[in-house]
Amino acid sequence: MTIPNFSMANSHQFAVRTSDGLATITGQIDFPTTSGQSQKNPLVIIVSGGGLIDRDGFLGEGNSEKDLVYKDLAQSMVQRGFAVLRWDYRGVKCNELNAPPCVDCKSDLEKARHYVKSCIDNQIRKTVTTENFLDDIALIYDYGRNFIQTDSEKVIVMGH
Repeated sequence: MTIPNFSMANSHQFAVRTSDGLATITGQIDFPTTSGQSQKNPLVIIVSGGGLIDRDGFLGEGNSEKDLVYKDLAQSMVQRGFAVLRWDYRGVKCNELNAPPCVDCKSDLEKARHYVKSCIDNQIRKTVTTENFLDDIALIYDYGRNFIQTDSEKVIVMGH
């Protein structure tokens, strides 16, 4: 099945402070284009297994939009009438595909260093624990569930 072109125009960007106050989590909720302010949508929350994951979930070697697995999944689910919440994990701001370009990088090592410098906040990443990772999931769940355009009785958490 071919997924039609998807516009992120019907998205809500958010930033919420973590319960321990050590970081701010940024992300977005994407909505079907037919969704209005008063419509309540069932919500899917995407939870990755952990690591240096941003909301798009870059996994792959193709250097294409299909490598952004969470963005691709969100597009498919939104087209089927779901609101989809994705977020950047603590201290992660971007991925290898959407990082600022490195015009001076000549080797893979230089590209990797540029990615870390541009996309990863190591001061925040040092504070990540199993406990606050679970707290972040609970925070995001509550945020999405209570968002005005989501149906708080119809929430799916998809994780691996």
